[in-house]
Amino acid sequence: MNVRLVARVAVLCGATVCPGCPPSSDFDNAAADITPRKVWRASGSLRDPAKAIDGDLSTAAVSGNSGTNAYIEVDLGKACVFNRIIVEHGPDEQGFPARMAVYTSLDGQTFTLRGEFAGKRSVTNALLLSPALARYVRLQVVSAGARPLSVAEIHLQ
Repeated sequence: MNVRLVARVAVLCGATVCPGCPPSSDFDNAAADITPRKVWRASGSLRDPAKAIDGDLSTAAVSGNSGTNAYIEVDLGKACVFNRIIVEHGPDEQGFPARMAVYTSLDGQTFTLRGEFAGKRSVTNALLLSPALARYVRLQVVSAGARPLSVAEIHLQ
């Protein structure tokens, strides 16, 4: 592998070389940086979805009673490259799903399943198998937890 290719892969994969991140024409025009949170927009079936991206851990977007199929979608404003999603559950650390699916999209219409992940108390981490180029990120409850889903903050890396 030549040095230039290694450097490019390192930038796309968050400054560490990862063999599961081959160069792709999809990444050719992508910025390695994630857009500032101030341009993000949140929507979905949770109450007050904007609270999931407001930078305040004391506020949260919350699902209805069961939480099954509840989802939150974040528009990043432009396509970004990331491979990790962190969901902080905030004031209700028990407000995590048993299983959560991560979907991504470039156009907000066609979504690709990136994986399903076990929810965890306080903070749920979703590490994607390979970096994603996406403008939209959808987090959806596959299997509800004991309490309604609580999303205080979403972080991408």
